[in-house]
Amino acid sequence: MERQRDVGVVLSGGGVNGVMMELGFLKRLRASPLWPRVAAIFGTSSGALSGSMAALDRLDDLEAFLMSLQPEQTFRPNRLWRLPFLGLHDYVLPRTIDDWFGGIQVVAAALQDSPVELVVVATDVTADARAEAAGFELAYSSRTTPPEILGEALLASAAVSALVLPLRVGDRIATDGAWVRNYPLGHAYDHEAVELIVAFRYLPNYPRLGVAALEPLRRRLRRFGRVPPVRAFLDEIDQAELRAARG
Repeated sequence: MERQRDVGVVLSGGGVNGVMMELGFLKRLRASPLWPRVAAIFGTSSGALSGSMAALDRLDDLEAFLMSLQPEQTFRPNRLWRLPFLGLHDYVLPRTIDDWFGGIQVVAAALQDSPVELVVVATDVTADARAEAAGFELAYSSRTTPPEILGEALLASAAVSALVLPLRVGDRIATDGAWVRNYPLGHAYDHEAVELIVAFRYLPNYPRLGVAALEPLRRRLRRFGRVPPVRAFLDEIDQAELRAARG
């Protein structure tokens, strides 16, 4: 007789550092008596990706993937002339995941049949009344979301908006879930099957670089100052300096 599933697992965002540390956390959890009791996993951004592999009990595949992943397989810098149209980087992680895991849609379809539910959080940037009424938050459950949309949600949740443009998820436009709920603990509390919560929250401690760190970039971009997007970006740096001077 299968043990009752009453444990909720919460995974925050955190980029590459976050997903690496989440992998260790999840492997330790898998070795504990709590693993057969996991009912649902709630993930944002990198937590959505690691959560999907945990829900499918594919942590070994995730570890092999992370150990072989190269920077250009995630975000590939765009050429300067493409920046106004496509953002700073081309988001190639979807193709990398397709190649490694057999396709994000295959992963999403498998999640529907998994005994562990996955809940993915993304940020709604559709810019309409529906998004504002929901606090700009989107939450997709593998129990109720069609695989094609769930797959899109997994990628959108991890689409770091400072680097890549938002992605379409069904009839919504979505981006990194960290903007609205980087630590989806509230969803675990609200889940009717969850009696016990175990969670991982990544809290980075990056040094503050200040506006001066942008000076080398400004010097490089001045030669392209006649290009409207570059001129606008240089103006933003000037404004940032003024704000810093005002404290």
